[in-house]
Amino acid sequence: MPSTTYEQSLGALLRSARAQYELTLEEVSQALLIRKETLQHFEYDRLTQIPEKMYREQFLKTYATYLGLPWDRVCEYYQAQQRDDVPQRQIMPSLQSSQFWVAHRIMKNSLFAVVALGIVSYIFFLSMDASKGPHLVVTNPPDNFSAHADTVVVAGQTTEDAGVRINGQPIVKNKDGSFEQVVSLQEGVNRIQISATKKSGKEHIIERNIIATPN
Repeated sequence: MPSTTYEQSLGALLRSARAQYELTLEEVSQALLIRKETLQHFEYDRLTQIPEKMYREQFLKTYATYLGLPWDRVCEYYQAQQRDDVPQRQIMPSLQSSQFWVAHRIMKNSLFAVVALGIVSYIFFLSMDASKGPHLVVTNPPDNFSAHADTVVVAGQTTEDAGVRINGQPIVKNKDGSFEQVVSLQEGVNRIQISATKKSGKEHIIERNIIATPN
């Protein structure tokens, strides 16, 4: 039997290191993507509650590295705990507190900057979208179309919430935003104006020139 007695277990070592950084288990769990219950098992020496040895050692190494604890020292505690033999002397590793806090601050600031940039980008996208007219496509007739009749079918597609006018006259569109309207023509060149207007007043206009030569 050794002549001296260790005064600290693996769990106590981890709790002490975490306390120096004033971190909660929830903060560590979120940072490392390790369940809070698993961290608690380590901190209260309940290693048997983590049955898979491979995952147990990997999680422990990740946690120890996060706290700035040298793995070789933590491994001594871990191996002694595995043998149900409490370490015989207290080993307090040197914690790189200043480096840890710098990295911790940078990580938090970077996360805040990403979130803030996302919010600003989303607001900018909404403002740009609001400043533009609605989507509008005229599928018939093509521009400079020659019609051998006194009417032509004007058809197209717009957004569901936009109102549609042809030559200033409102028409009824379908629920999906599609529309189709018969328009009278006069012999010669006819200019047809199709417009879609948002509730905000923003408008999108497309014009078609139709050359009518009725039989």
